[in-house]
Amino acid sequence: MFEFEIVISFPDGKPDEAAVLDTLFQAGLDDTIVGTGRPDVIALSFKRNGPNLEQVLTAAVAQIMAAFPSASVQIVDLAVLGDVKGKAEVIRRVRAAAVQKATAGDDAAASQDFLYRPDGLPWSA
Repeated sequence: MFEFEIVISFPDGKPDEAAVLDTLFQAGLDDTIVGTGRPDVIALSFKRNGPNLEQVLTAAVAQIMAAFPSASVQIVDLAVLGDVKGKAEVIRRVRAAAVQKATAGDDAAASQDFLYRPDGLPWSA
């Protein structure tokens, strides 16, 4: 199990807290502890299993980047890695891989539009 923290900074200030929580849940980030103590950032604390730390980090960062495309994502706690040079190299590789994963595939923003009528109400059976 890997433990790490990621901070999300929003360019226009933090959006509505409930909207952020909904977006995190919809992006599959329901396994994180969310910190909203500062007005300009959201902190996410993770405990995730995976084959190695780099793959786990890449998946988490890609999920965050897909959910909040205009936000800045920063990995802030990688105590498990030890040396600074090793941390910097892992973070560089994770960022590069996460950018590709976050932009790959179709946009999920309208993926469930078929469930609703043009007036925004759900179709009835």
